[in-house]
Amino acid sequence: MPLPRFQRLAAEKQSQLLEVAAKEFAERGFEAASLNEILARAGFGKSSYYYYFEDKEDLYTTCVLDSFKRMVPDWASFSSEALDADNFWSVAEGWVDSLVSRSASHPVYMALVRDAPAMRKMLGPKTRALADQLSTPIVGAIRRGQQLGCVRTDLDPEQLWLVGMAADAALDEELLAGADPITEADLRRHARLVLDTWRRLLAPQAPPLTGKAAG
Repeated sequence: MPLPRFQRLAAEKQSQLLEVAAKEFAERGFEAASLNEILARAGFGKSSYYYYFEDKEDLYTTCVLDSFKRMVPDWASFSSEALDADNFWSVAEGWVDSLVSRSASHPVYMALVRDAPAMRKMLGPKTRALADQLSTPIVGAIRRGQQLGCVRTDLDPEQLWLVGMAADAALDEELLAGADPITEADLRRHARLVLDTWRRLLAPQAPPLTGKAAG
């Protein structure tokens, strides 16, 4: 993520850098993208760049979060209090449908999605703010689902989020190994599979195995 002083940079300069960088990352992926090319096209010198960012990874994660916020501006404002036992999974299905539709109308973001494995490899202290902003609404919904009896309670919401994301990552690998380019129909089928997997993983747990049965 950028250094705090980046927020004091003029908005038009912020947008210029992030738009150029997003296109470069979308076209070439994180590893192949050229930081020198991004800076030249955005009109930034290296000294100016390193005043706002520590490295290329910081710029990449900032671009992903910025693209996501542009695509889903109401993400952080979602309230899980509107969920009840009857609508819990239908609301989740609506989220997925909306996300797919918005992704299809944002080709740069769609391309960034293809670099998801690289993004996940970076998740750590430097990208914690990004992970927190993307996960908070989902963790809140999981917690609400536990209160409603729709979600298992043997793991805490953060653990269930991690379990779901691990399954998501495995399914993403399958998607990315398939058709290129990824179409809206591909993404919609994939999203349904992901949602079904989350639903199965989060389902209220069966009675635990006894020692005899487990043996």
